[in-house]
Amino acid sequence: DGAAFVLMMSAEKAKELGVDEAVFDQLQTDISVANVDEKLKPLLYYIKKLTLTPDQITQTDAQRIFDAGWDEQALLDSVGLCAIVNCVNRFITGIGIDLEKPGETYKLQGMSG
Repeated sequence: DGAAFVLMMSAEKAKELGVDEAVFDQLQTDISVANVDEKLKPLLYYIKKLTLTPDQITQTDAQRIFDAGWDEQALLDSVGLCAIVNCVNRFITGIGIDLEKPGETYKLQGMSG
């Protein structure tokens, strides 16, 4: 799905920047043990929760970010990026792009393919 695409693209870019590829597996499995700066973890937990269970976000979740030393702008930037990535994921899924099977999509009325 679209999430796989974004993860793949992020992992490739991170690798170019010297980030250990194992970090992406760690983040998908358990953020608490991921080899990332501890200061990032509250942001990562927040974004994961916002993506998977947005109706469960509370002020307490945001406060954890502030307690880790981030400001409101960091929270807003993270939420904005999360929203964009989730929108792209839904668009990719909605038009039937299967990233596991390149070249295969839903047949959309009025479009050749």
